[in-house]
Amino acid sequence: MVQASNEPDSALLALNMTFGMGMKLGLRCSAAHTVVEFEENRGIAWPTGPKGRLEPCVAGWIWRYELEPRGDRTLVRESWDISSDHQPALLKLGDIYSKKTRRDMELTLARLDALVTAP
Repeated sequence: MVQASNEPDSALLALNMTFGMGMKLGLRCSAAHTVVEFEENRGIAWPTGPKGRLEPCVAGWIWRYELEPRGDRTLVRESWDISSDHQPALLKLGDIYSKKTRRDMELTLARLDALVTAP
């Protein structure tokens, strides 16, 4: 889903910082997110969706990356917390949406691996 960063530089993120990204969810769109959990070199999380009038309709998921150092490597876990989701219709899609999200997450982790392990 993520296509590119909307940020002009590569400043490190921190708690309460806002960052943007270009996405493709069927159609191309832009999203701005605020970091709600952050521990340097250990993890980051942000809720999805717009703030304001649309928030009750299309927000609520939390994306989280957890980093666990393992010697000269790092185990990266990506999770998708839907416990506060505001889109019950999508949750009813069950396996269809879960399988797509799992596939997208696997592709994201593979791209991250390629970026950090490239010579």
